[in-house]
Amino acid sequence: MARMNRLGVLPPSWRKGNPGRPPNHARRRGRYEAKTSTTTTRMSRKNRVMTCGNCKQDGHNRLSCSNPTAKVQPKRPRGRPRKDQV
Repeated sequence: MARMNRLGVLPPSWRKGNPGRPPNHARRRGRYEAKTSTTTTRMSRKNRVMTCGNCKQDGHNRLSCSNPTAKVQPKRPRGRPRKDQV
C-alpha cells in the first residue's frame, strides 16, 4: 500500500460553550461587588411613601389598615361598545 503525500486529519479547534442561542440570565454579581445602577430609565424604590389601597392614606398599606374595608367599584368594560348595546 502506497502512502500519498497528505497530512493527517486534525481535530476541531477547542472553543468554549456550545453553538446556538446564548443563555438569557444576566451575569451573577459577586458578594462584594458594587451594586450600582447604570440605568437612567428606571427609578429606585428608595424613600418611597407607602399608600393604602383601601383608604388612600399615606404611611400604611391595605393589610395594616385600621379603617373598614371599602367597597370595590366594578370596573367599566374596556373598548368600544357594540351597536346593540347602545
